[in-house]
Amino acid sequence: MANLRRIIEVIAGLFFAFVAIITLAAAASRVTFSLGLPDANEIARLAQGIAVLWGISVASFEGRHVTVDILYERLPKVGRWALDMFATLLVAIFLSVAAFMTMKRGIEAVETGLTTNELRILVGPFWLLAGAGLVAAALLTFIRAVYLWQGK
Repeated sequence: MANLRRIIEVIAGLFFAFVAIITLAAAASRVTFSLGLPDANEIARLAQGIAVLWGISVASFEGRHVTVDILYERLPKVGRWALDMFATLLVAIFLSVAAFMTMKRGIEAVETGLTTNELRILVGPFWLLAGAGLVAAALLTFIRAVYLWQGK
């Protein structure tokens, strides 16, 4: 499981680095040559979506996401476990629906040949890769629920 988490973190990190490189190149070309890079904003936006959605996988599995502990801290141990289970299952269901809809949108984009405006780069593969990140997030969140159930 640790190797899978590392792989997912590397994927997210590479896409964040890609976004930074595109942004830097677009800014440099605009300042230096007074020219914008074609589709730089669109490609950076799509890559950032992929990075965030893959990053959600590990954050959800490890419980490193943003939490509010106002109620949680006042509950007994059994209550904390029940709240953890409820929240984890709710997040897993949400991520499953989001994964389904994103994959559906990606398939539609591939079938229709949706492209970016300037360079005509196919958008469907970006959506499918983002959807794969959500699938990984949903699966890892369900695995977290199993671990919680088992007391791990």
